[in-house]
Amino acid sequence: MRRPAWLALALAAVLAGCAAPPAAFRPAPSQSAQSRPAAPRPPPPLHDVAAAWSFSVTQDSCTARIVHPDATLTVAAGPQAQVDFVALGTEAAPRILRLAFRGPEGAWWRTMHARGAEGAGVTQPLSAATERRVRALLAGGTLTYSRPRDEPLRVTLPDAGVSGRDWFGCLGRLERE
Repeated sequence: MRRPAWLALALAAVLAGCAAPPAAFRPAPSQSAQSRPAAPRPPPPLHDVAAAWSFSVTQDSCTARIVHPDATLTVAAGPQAQVDFVALGTEAAPRILRLAFRGPEGAWWRTMHARGAEGAGVTQPLSAATERRVRALLAGGTLTYSRPRDEPLRVTLPDAGVSGRDWFGCLGRLERE
């Protein structure tokens, strides 16, 4: 039994109507599909800015400073057998809550305590553990200042070089005294 050609054409037209329309003719997504909550935004990137070292040595104290436009860290030892880490922010972000360091010679972190106009700091005994932290800092790495209501400030520290090694010698001399 032969079916007429018009029946084959009609069947082809019906099947073509069931296929998805081309992309140019697809309707826009419904309003409910557009109102879905967006995925949470990732945290803002940390700024990675280099800092500079400065050192001073007197008969009974050793001071190293890491200077950056947005924060300064002072590491001071002597005349007592202790090391002070004091961080001072800018007027815009004056308070530092925590320091975190990571470099090729080690990693450490310290919670800072408010010291009024002096900034925030923490005092550590002059010990082998504190010397390891300072030695790691002098070798260079990344120092992160955590600040309230502000994104953390990440500072790249270069190796302190010969001046840093001389300053570390002062620290060792204080420990022996």
